[in-house]
Amino acid sequence: MNKPFFLLIGFLTAICLSNNRSTAQTPLQEFLWRAGEQSFYVQAGRAEADVRIAETQRNNSPDDPEIEYEYMPGIENTSGNRMSYGISQSFSWPGEYMARARYNKLEREQAETVFASEKQEYLLQVKLFCYELVHALKRQEILDWQQANAQQVLELTEKRLAQGEATALDLNNARLNATTVNSAWLEGKAQLDTWRKQLILLTGIEDFDPDSFGYMESLDENPEELLAQAKLSNMTTRVALLESQKSAQNVSVARGSTLPSLRVGVAGERIGPEDSFLGVSAGISIPLWGGSGTVKSARAQKIATDLRTRTIEADIRSSLLEQANTVKQLRQSLEQYGSLKEVKEGIRLLNQSFELQNISVLEYVTNLGFFYQVQKEYLELELRIHQYLAELTKFRL
Repeated sequence: MNKPFFLLIGFLTAICLSNNRSTAQTPLQEFLWRAGEQSFYVQAGRAEADVRIAETQRNNSPDDPEIEYEYMPGIENTSGNRMSYGISQSFSWPGEYMARARYNKLEREQAETVFASEKQEYLLQVKLFCYELVHALKRQEILDWQQANAQQVLELTEKRLAQGEATALDLNNARLNATTVNSAWLEGKAQLDTWRKQLILLTGIEDFDPDSFGYMESLDENPEELLAQAKLSNMTTRVALLESQKSAQNVSVARGSTLPSLRVGVAGERIGPEDSFLGVSAGISIPLWGGSGTVKSARAQKIATDLRTRTIEADIRSSLLEQANTVKQLRQSLEQYGSLKEVKEGIRLLNQSFELQNISVLEYVTNLGFFYQVQKEYLELELRIHQYLAELTKFRL
């Protein structure tokens, strides 16, 4: 096969992968991908990383060359004017350049890692906002049903009162229930609108359908396995380790700076119309003062950085362990609710009793409120466990 054929195959493969990305991902995963590509927060982080990388490409060059020119007019009883000129270039010891090159490589790697870490944190924040929106939508579904039910209870109570089958107290309780439920429904709508607007401000994306979002993590995943992966893939730990490696390499840079530097160049001088001189110049700088202090300072900085890195690693491991344990505890609590079968059956029996007029309006709305509270607690517990899972699986973003 020739090279153009390989290029054609690669191009078609890239198109297929691009098309499969949108079809294979869930709506929330697609939204997170768009946020990571379009957000000004991410673009700003990319620009800052590029600045750091550009700095490493120029801070290991030799000093700029120096050009000198002197002109001294002659005075009485001299042979003429005097001119001197020269150009020189200074070079550090070769070992310092090699040490600084290794340091710059670590600096570039850290800049990319910091960018990846910041992007990951941003996407986690967006994801948690989306989860709040998912939770609010689920609550609103219950409030929609609750509002419709409260209106039906009110209308039925008014009809029964007209037929002499209910009292004025029953009607008053039905009206209070409808008012309370409607107030909660309006509050839920306002909260939904707030979450949506905040998500637009955070991502800059307006054309998304929150009804298509859902929790991404599976409750069947093993928290211990997630913990192990999270420890290995944690970006913050990686940034700290690179900082420790940089501090170690900085000791070599400091040691190289204590070695002599060289200066070479060309110099010329002209005295009068006939006497001219041209030759080479060379020099060496001997760092007698402060060299040992520079190395000691770099070594002290390395010790401090290593200690900070160990502290960061310990804190992150402790935090990840706490998240994994919390996931296990919340999952056990969530399993106790089951599929809310008892709640659904209780609401059915309650409605049946109210239709048969075996219970009053007050008893009905009081017991119904209990079942709603159970559903609300279930949804809040579901949100919490997925929030912790999102933190634990941040390495996937």
